[in-house]
Amino acid sequence: SGGASGTTGTNGTSGSGGGTTGGITCVPSEPVVPLDTCEALGASIGADFASDYSCWDMGAPPGVPLPLGGVIGVPGDPNRLIVAGNAGTPEATLYSVGVARDADCRILGFDGSPPVLWSTAPDQVGDLVFAPGDVLIYSTEWPEWIGQIKPGSSSPDRVDEFPGLGPPLSKAFVPAGFANAGDFKVAGPSAGDWNTIDLVPDGNGTYDLVPAGLEGAPPFASFGMSYVAAGSPQILEPSILYTVNHMGIGAIIVFPVGPDAVPDSNPSRYLVNGVTDPEGSYLDPLSGQFFFTVEFFGDARVLVVEGFEPQ
Repeated sequence: SGGASGTTGTNGTSGSGGGTTGGITCVPSEPVVPLDTCEALGASIGADFASDYSCWDMGAPPGVPLPLGGVIGVPGDPNRLIVAGNAGTPEATLYSVGVARDADCRILGFDGSPPVLWSTAPDQVGDLVFAPGDVLIYSTEWPEWIGQIKPGSSSPDRVDEFPGLGPPLSKAFVPAGFANAGDFKVAGPSAGDWNTIDLVPDGNGTYDLVPAGLEGAPPFASFGMSYVAAGSPQILEPSILYTVNHMGIGAIIVFPVGPDAVPDSNPSRYLVNGVTDPEGSYLDPLSGQFFFTVEFFGDARVLVVEGFEPQ
């Protein structure tokens, strides 16, 4: 998801020379956007993770207007990501963009194909997530809204004012294998704004949003989060990757999660330091690659952290 997704597609593209991961066949192709290291942008892997993880700059998706917002995979299509362009403005729009993978399903970069309009999403900021039924959920900060887009729609099908809990910029469904799997967790840009939201079908293919409770959270403002299972290097217990953005200075922080699937405030460890204006994030379950958007002095990019096991 912007965190974890509520559904996972299984119908991929097939062809000769491809590898198969989780029932999806990945066909090797070549990226066209020049790649660089995160260090060239002033970002670096934290000391606790430096021996096992790397960070690289995927660049900006060709044809998507800047700044960038949320990013997430397209259900059932391993060769495309959804990225928000014109993020944080009334003209914010979601685009489907092509990516190149290798035979092991690792994303190598953008494939250079023109972006395809997915839907408008006015003022989109933070994470994107797919709810059950492949309903895409996005949020805004000013005003505090949460929008829902059904499959095939080119504009939001439902938009609600968020019910008095702060804008839900970070969003994730708790994945299988975690306590409280299936819960919809949201967090806002103020420390402590961590909530569980019940999604109740409204009969129109979208959901009523019912706050289930305000919970504790790490003492950081968050713009993105992704659950990561135990078993990857240096990830010894179920954890969450928390995208922190305070006054434009950001980082990716790893928190262990407790039995309620809420992150514990301590201990925390920095996965990535020195990022500027980080936004939405996505942990690709096929490759274990962690993607997040940033804006370096007006030059928006997608950064990638590698080292996690496929989820």
